[in-house]
Amino acid sequence: MEAKRKKQIIIGVTGLLTVVVLYGVYVLLTKKDKKTAEEDSTTTAQGFCKSSGFPLSYGSCGKEVGDLQRFLNSKQHPPLSLLKVDEKFGKRTEQLAKQHFASTSITASQFAQAKSKSGGGFFNRIFK
Repeated sequence: MEAKRKKQIIIGVTGLLTVVVLYGVYVLLTKKDKKTAEEDSTTTAQGFCKSSGFPLSYGSCGKEVGDLQRFLNSKQHPPLSLLKVDEKFGKRTEQLAKQHFASTSITASQFAQAKSKSGGGFFNRIFK
């Protein structure tokens, strides 16, 4: 009888641990980045958009930043946490730019060179 009770306890604990682990995976996969008010709005006290055009860096806004965000998204493997293409160079864009370009300021020539090395696939068709 005691062996049967131990087996039931082990099965119960194993089931509970399975549920906890699966919930943790669910939370990680569906987690959305918390954004600061500065990243969500272009009308903060000092204004988020400090510049447009190249070089692209934190605070830049515009079409070029959106192009950069789409490019960085195309390089995310697996694509678990893609950037929101909002044309604002915020903290997440800065993090991924630093990973890909080893710099937080991207010049037009760096960006053009990276686009040309991307193999001419989907990304290059977007910007023709």
